[in-house]
Amino acid sequence: MYGIITLLDDTLNSRVVRIWQLLKAECGLEAIFQTPVPHFTWHIAEQYDISQLEPALQELSKDFRPITVRTVGIGIFTGLSPVVYLSINKTERLIAYHQRIWRQVEPAATGSSPLYAPPSWMPHITLAIDDVDHNRLACAIHRLAPETYDWEILVDHLVLASEDSTQANIGSKQFPFIGAIER
Repeated sequence: MYGIITLLDDTLNSRVVRIWQLLKAECGLEAIFQTPVPHFTWHIAEQYDISQLEPALQELSKDFRPITVRTVGIGIFTGLSPVVYLSINKTERLIAYHQRIWRQVEPAATGSSPLYAPPSWMPHITLAIDDVDHNRLACAIHRLAPETYDWEILVDHLVLASEDSTQANIGSKQFPFIGAIER
């Protein structure tokens, strides 16, 4: 599995890791540590043609300028295997960036996840995944609900990441946003 992501700055990275550690200690939720890099995701695919993808990411980074978005609280993707996350407010500019990323990355992608397609995309930072059952979910909500999660996130780059069953690999090449004009 591959993805186009934005990493969090050091301060927010530390906050998320502290939440992961709390959920592990208090609720037994530790599967998140299989991909221990706090981030949010723009696009996921089974495979990318790197020869097409890198020029697309370079073009995007030249056109996009840094923006700030906010988290707006805790959310849950429901189902047999719930996911606990911090929700990111979908501003008009964030939506426009996502739609452009999707259009430019999709030709280089095979097996894109429809959950990340523009009509379905819910930008978020995952707090617990894969080992969340009903008891652990209740514990996580009990531990997290008293806090306020109104964080500012500087969105200023894209990164290609990959993940297999044993580890995450965050590409060493970032694509920083250097654009000065709005698109």
